[in-house]
Amino acid sequence: MRRVAGVVTPDDALIERCRAGEQAAFEEMVAIYHRRVWSIAYQMSGDPDDADDITQETFVRVYRAIGKFRERSSFTTWLHRITLNLCTDFLRRRRRHYDTISLDLVDAEGCGEVRQTPVAAGSPAGTHNPSASPLREAETAELRAKLREAILSLPEHYRAVIVLRDIEGMSYREIASVLACPEGTVMSRLFYAKRALREKLRGYVEE
Repeated sequence: MRRVAGVVTPDDALIERCRAGEQAAFEEMVAIYHRRVWSIAYQMSGDPDDADDITQETFVRVYRAIGKFRERSSFTTWLHRITLNLCTDFLRRRRRHYDTISLDLVDAEGCGEVRQTPVAAGSPAGTHNPSASPLREAETAELRAKLREAILSLPEHYRAVIVLRDIEGMSYREIASVLACPEGTVMSRLFYAKRALREKLRGYVEE
């Protein structure tokens, strides 16, 4: 393995072994990246089961396309782009699904608009700190839940920059490569995304 801009990336030999169809090499690649791909999928979808599905499909796509990878971008950039594209496709399908459910409910009830909003699953519980007060733990848990709810309410293009920058810790240049857009666009989206989050979290965090 080698490390580029703080990110572990497979060496050329591992990529070539994957291109050659070596199953053990691909399993090694999955072991390296599974957690990060799942994290992005979870932060984008808000549901661990959906994150599992997106992660599985991501590596299926990588397996099928690794032979076409020609290093015009880094492997991690290519992998993250596949992940985010699948997240976007999934979120659009889910939105259409819930829109259909809402219309069906309206037709069935014959009255008013009924909106059904998917409920995001909470994040996996962290390590319990026995020295922390129950009130402080409750406040922290509530803020985490509100932050997750606020992030999931953002449009996908804003959600993506928040996830990649503030949760995954990627640089503007890396995000621009993943999203195939100028760094200025990344910075602009991040500015508006954070402004939207501050508005949604007003009353929960200090200005």
